[in-house]
Amino acid sequence: GAPQARALRLPGAISPRGPPASDGSGRTVAVIIDGDDGRTASTHSDNVERGISALTRHYGIAQDDMIVLSPEYKRATRETVSQTALSVAGALGPEDRLVIYTTGHGNRGGGQTWLRLEGRDYILDSEFMSAYFANNAGRIVYIGDQCYSGGFVEQAQVMAMSAESRKQVIALSSTD
Repeated sequence: GAPQARALRLPGAISPRGPPASDGSGRTVAVIIDGDDGRTASTHSDNVERGISALTRHYGIAQDDMIVLSPEYKRATRETVSQTALSVAGALGPEDRLVIYTTGHGNRGGGQTWLRLEGRDYILDSEFMSAYFANNAGRIVYIGDQCYSGGFVEQAQVMAMSAESRKQVIALSSTD
């Protein structure tokens, strides 16, 4: 059936972290970004829906702790991607986990890779990872399913190995 946009959070809507769980387990927040410019929407829309389903049904992430940026929910633009990173940064603590799933169109050139966003917009791998590592989450899982997502994984590794990072990071990508 049609996606229920009202059931998922939009940028700026992740609630700030309350007191840590008594068992120290923290919470998991997920961000799903469809870098599709609308030309092949059905393929990437299906990926988004499968991602939502897997994260809620198999991994128990509450839809209230999920932000989806895609044509069917809230459009993925440089502005909404940045707003989402800020929302997440203010909501997570060291016992929390952040799961990021990107799908859509990627490209590379000049030693950089990028995720295409709405219209002619895009975000560079370094810009994206800098924004999404600027939070207090103790663990980050990045899953890249767009073309050339390997560049995003490399940037996640760079960020994870920086001297100030104390995050546990898992970064995966489909083949380039």
